[in-house]
Amino acid sequence: MNPSTRSLLIWLAGSCLLVIGLSLIFAHAPVPFRRLGILYAAFGVACGAGLKWFMRELSLKRTPLLTVLAVLIVFTGGGHLGWVSYQNLKSVRTEMRQQYSEQLAMLNFVEGAADEETKKEFDKLRREFDPAFGDYLEFRVSPLGSWKAPWPLLLWLGELTIASAIAVWILTREPPLQDRIVNEQINQNEKVDP
Repeated sequence: MNPSTRSLLIWLAGSCLLVIGLSLIFAHAPVPFRRLGILYAAFGVACGAGLKWFMRELSLKRTPLLTVLAVLIVFTGGGHLGWVSYQNLKSVRTEMRQQYSEQLAMLNFVEGAADEETKKEFDKLRREFDPAFGDYLEFRVSPLGSWKAPWPLLLWLGELTIASAIAVWILTREPPLQDRIVNEQINQNEKVDP
């Protein structure tokens, strides 16, 4: 296997592990840090710095393939961050559901005889106690008001895109002079060693 291909595969594996680890850490961040947009921007910064560090350690050159892989890795890692955050919310709501099991049983009994307006209220309560992923996304944007589908999903996809863009910006920005000198030496060594 070509040494540069091996380095790329090592970078890919290490980057995936890094982003998964960061997504788990960020999913358990304290509430003040979980503000809309800020969490994913910080995630993008952390991912970009980590990916760039791996790139330097493995003496990889910036290529379009590396950039595309970075976008895919960070976007997927951000999706994992959202999924883990949703699972955290769901576990909290499951505990709430167990605490209020008698009240929910009464709601289920009364629901059959309720009018349309009351059924909507029952559905809202049920969604609070047993949220779907879409409900989680609506919960995230609730500080901005009542946004119905598809807007919460589009905002979340926008956050993932911003996180990926920040990471790629960090990954591809021009290195300081010292790094450029090291890169030139690496390029000269590659020309000498066939």
